Amino acid sequence: MRLALGASRRRIARQLLIESVLQSSLGALAGLVLANADLQWRRGSIPPFIVQHIPGANHMRIDGSVLAFTAATAVAAGIFAGLAFAWHATRTDLNETLKESSRGAGASSSSHRLRGLLVVTEFALALVLLAGAGAMVAGFRRLANANLGFDRRNVLTFQIALPESKYREPAQVREFYAQLVERLGALPGVESAAASLTLPAQWAWNRTTYTGEGQPPAAAGEMRIAGEEVVTPEIFRVLRVPVLRGRAFTPQDGPDSTRVVVLNATLAKRVWPGENPLGRRVRFGETAEPWCTVVGIVGDVAMDPIEHWTPPIAYFPISQLTYKSLSLAVRTFGDPDELVPAARAQVQALDPEQPVFDVRTLERLVDDYLTGVKVSAEMMTVYGLIALILSASGIFALMAHSVSQRRHEIGVRMALGAQHQDVLRWVVGRALTLALVGMAIGVPAALAMTHALSSVLFGVIQVDTPVFVGFTLLLALVAVLAAYIPARWATQVDPMVALRYE
Repeated sequence: MRLALGASRRRIARQLLIESVLQSSLGALAGLVLANADLQWRRGSIPPFIVQHIPGANHMRIDGSVLAFTAATAVAAGIFAGLAFAWHATRTDLNETLKESSRGAGASSSSHRLRGLLVVTEFALALVLLAGAGAMVAGFRRLANANLGFDRRNVLTFQIALPESKYREPAQVREFYAQLVERLGALPGVESAAASLTLPAQWAWNRTTYTGEGQPPAAAGEMRIAGEEVVTPEIFRVLRVPVLRGRAFTPQDGPDSTRVVVLNATLAKRVWPGENPLGRRVRFGETAEPWCTVVGIVGDVAMDPIEHWTPPIAYFPISQLTYKSLSLAVRTFGDPDELVPAARAQVQALDPEQPVFDVRTLERLVDDYLTGVKVSAEMMTVYGLIALILSASGIFALMAHSVSQRRHEIGVRMALGAQHQDVLRWVVGRALTLALVGMAIGVPAALAMTHALSSVLFGVIQVDTPVFVGFTLLLALVAVLAAYIPARWATQVDPMVALRYE
């Protein structure tokens, strides 16, 4: 109508560009507000223990470069969309367009195809993001609930580093930890207490070379390396690591008695595959080091909760191999956090100047180790939900526009005898068709992305068929629900009013 009344094509194009850029700019502004809220929430959700190891984590903000990029993206998107529709609007045949308007079509078939293509693309991308989010969430749930070889529940942990200037002699160190473990174990509500060089999910652990008695010489390039753990006798009881053969350490394994060692199942199989290792001897470190007699075999413990990696580990009693910095583990009958003041008091009673640091439950220790996967899963979930909302909005907008533009056609159909359920089925069926086409395109893309993620996060991400099918059905349901309201509008069209209006 504007072109027929004399408006220039440039003026029409300018109006469409202004409207498009204005809308995209408002969307970008809303996006920045949401992004800032998301940033603040994420800064508060990352554990302080993790933040202190990430340079600049406390100074994360939306800076000028982010604002400039967002503004440029918004303007570019607005110009691109505006130019596309301006080009389409200014190249139409006036006679055909006016005829279509008189018939109530309201838009050419190419316009409907373009809108349909956009909705199909939205659904395909939404399925990709939702499938990735589902795989991440399912992977994190598997990690959080996996059996890591120890019981993480109701265990309080903290670390102590005895100063070299005050604890010069190994006997002083052994006496301090022996008294502290005894005091902690005697506290009300405590089941048992122990000390260890490192605990699962503490990232770093010592390594040592080993040579088993009767073991053939190492081949060229072969590295026989095991993890070195120094523990007090109660550590296996505290962590509930099963003793598979032999025994755990006892107070009789003193500094002047025979050197003893407890191996985990993986190391025992590597040194003496298919043989009984009890009573055999192993030398750790250089050839000048004394032989250690194997007195027990314990279950494997996953040192890396993400990969479920169970390295070969040799456990030594603190009475025979002394370290000044150890981690304390206290198993309680109730909430371990309630024991923190009492545990600090016991340390202060032994040495008022000795600080306690990194106080966390063992569950929190494992959860903090999984923070990266957890945050990634949360981000993927948020992006997947955003894509789901955009897809629903696209279906709703397309169906609402289609119903508005086809009032005349709907009126004719109903005047010729079409029932409400026929119109409802027609509108919803068209929306579901678009959604199914989008999902048919999105399924291969989603599978490809899931396989790509699984190669990067091996053991964490895998194709979860129930989750994948569930999200696909969810998208189909969203399409039906998004089309239902416009469909209801269509069934309420009065044939006489629609025909008279047209």
